[in-house]
Amino acid sequence: MKNHSNSVHLGDHAMKHDQVMNRLGAVGLALISGAIALGAIGCMAGEESKPAPPTVGSANDGAKANTPSSASIVAKAGDISPSTLHAGPTVVAVKTLVTVSMPLPIGTPLVDPGEIPALVASTDALKIAQKGIANPTQMLPIDAPEGEAMLFLGPQLEDPGQIEAALSGIKVFDPSGKLINVRAPKMTFGGDHPKPMSAIPLAQHGAGMYTIKLDPVAIKAGVALDVHMPSSTIVMQMKPSTYEHLLGNEDVVDMYLADAGSGITGADVVGTLLDPELKPVKPLSFKDLGQGHYQAKLDNSTFSATDTIGAYLVDIKATGKTASGRDFLRSGRTGFHYGIPTARISSIGEMRTLKDASGLIEAFEIDVKLDNSTLDRLELSATLAAKGADGAEHPVVVAFAGDAFDPGSHVVTLRFDAGNARATHITGPYEIRNLKIFSLGTNTLFQRIATVASSGFIVPSLATLKPLAVIPPGLEQLIDDGKLFKE
Repeated sequence: MKNHSNSVHLGDHAMKHDQVMNRLGAVGLALISGAIALGAIGCMAGEESKPAPPTVGSANDGAKANTPSSASIVAKAGDISPSTLHAGPTVVAVKTLVTVSMPLPIGTPLVDPGEIPALVASTDALKIAQKGIANPTQMLPIDAPEGEAMLFLGPQLEDPGQIEAALSGIKVFDPSGKLINVRAPKMTFGGDHPKPMSAIPLAQHGAGMYTIKLDPVAIKAGVALDVHMPSSTIVMQMKPSTYEHLLGNEDVVDMYLADAGSGITGADVVGTLLDPELKPVKPLSFKDLGQGHYQAKLDNSTFSATDTIGAYLVDIKATGKTASGRDFLRSGRTGFHYGIPTARISSIGEMRTLKDASGLIEAFEIDVKLDNSTLDRLELSATLAAKGADGAEHPVVVAFAGDAFDPGSHVVTLRFDAGNARATHITGPYEIRNLKIFSLGTNTLFQRIATVASSGFIVPSLATLKPLAVIPPGLEQLIDDGKLFKE
């Protein structure tokens, strides 16, 4: 049977795979940003550099070592960090160190990508009458038929003619026994031809148990029964504890079930893990923690080193009765990215300033030590941030460094060009935020540290920052748009 998320008739009423992927990328996986950044690095060979500045100082111009400190890396709740490194898949990696620094448009507060995923809510109910099902009669509880509630019938077929034939073999009865899915006949040139319904408004029908009867044609096709109930008080909320589940880590998927805000206990909850190809791979067991909170574990019993790296989804179905005795069915979907960590940050040096012979600040740098278990092309990135007049932190400059790294320990330097900082007219104090290590070989975020402890650095004035020798077209456009400054 075709997966219901691709059904012809489910439309916007089932969360499609690409919608989930867009959410994952926007909120926490950084897959898209990582790929773009590396693409930018790969295309900007002219930006490759290993600067040897004449003057080096610490953030407070005191004498500091240029190597990273040995202090342990402390991750806060929501940060991504591997518990252990593994031998990863073999990748093709070209060893070419490339560094890029670019200013970020002013005015937008810094977003902490390390925050935990948000809850996704659902008042929908989805039941699949699988292809070849033995029972031709399916029962479907609908608790809130009022308003814009709809029942969608989705034969798992592609051909329009076959879909119409399957729909003709389905009869839907409301709790009173009234047939509700046959249109009134319309006169056509060829006679009366009532067209079968795939979308059934429910506002004129009562709450309760609906009966769906399938004929052999519909049974052979398999049918998705999808109920959209926007006004229902029975709400399912779901989220993974992280958007990047790494092999060896212990994470969870949480589900909360409530009726008008009161938790529903004792529900029968079934979870199904879907792989990147949307194929069901294994069930997930949800434990009732009380007060409407249900939880499934993601650990080494869920994944192994042989599992496909990529975006996984979790289909969740909950059935039961509310405290008032109403039958209900709730369906929802959440997701996360799975990866096998082969690199992590072991220590971080202090930010230092680089000056030219005339004393102008050319750049700010920070050295990061990483450990790598497998040859891979990695991208290290971080944001130089500062508080604005509104009291919120704003991104100032982002820096990237990409290279292929053999197994072992490596020190990577992130360079924030002072000319880029000058273009924002923000003079600090500067702090390092959103330090990340990303695998281009496996498209996996290995580690993210939202807040890097540093002493900060305040420049005396914009005039002490060395301006860019050449303003690239992209920066020129931001200046013309009023998002950056030329001087």
